[in-house]
Amino acid sequence: MDRRPLHAWRLASLLAVTAATVAVSRCAADRGPEEPPAWSAELPGRVVYTAPGASGVAAVHRVDATGQNDEQLFENHDETNANALYPRWDDGGRRIRFTAMAGGVWTGFEMDEHGADARPAPSDDFQLLASVALDDDLQVDGDAIFAATPGGGRELVHRESDDDGAARRHISQVAWGPARAWLIFQACDDERDRCDVRIARRGADEPSFRVARGRHPSWTW
Repeated sequence: MDRRPLHAWRLASLLAVTAATVAVSRCAADRGPEEPPAWSAELPGRVVYTAPGASGVAAVHRVDATGQNDEQLFENHDETNANALYPRWDDGGRRIRFTAMAGGVWTGFEMDEHGADARPAPSDDFQLLASVALDDDLQVDGDAIFAATPGGGRELVHRESDDDGAARRHISQVAWGPARAWLIFQACDDERDRCDVRIARRGADEPSFRVARGRHPSWTW
């Protein structure tokens, strides 16, 4: 029996499946907010956030608001709890304050904008708990971010959805960006066990994009 037609059919089927898989993969890669919008290239300033460092312990990172030039600034090696939380810009973007464990005690730290001169700076204003909104006029309701308006109303300024259309979970650390034209926030997805630092242009139908994998963002410009 001549098996060449059968082999040819199998080869054609394999090629068709491969082509379809590649097409689906490309669609998945091209769709949704993971493809940075054109306006992201013009974003000013820098973002600090927390994520695992080079040694696998908690670290403070700095990245351009465009998502470029990510750099690790501080890595905590405390033997009790190697954690670092809630970095924020201070002194007009010249210093960074954050919370870290030091000798088994939660302590306020500070360092310069380049990560140099990191040292404990005990104070009563260091942060231990997440905030849904860092600016008083912002509110989070499910996958939506609202801004308070005069008279007690509210304006939908962003609705966050995943690249498959599913709502992202646990939006928090929401704050305004420059001129209140952008928003920065943390979006955590339980199913994928990840958190993203994301920036969105103000507007109900505007996409967001991932600046970095991490938590606790703070933006200066």
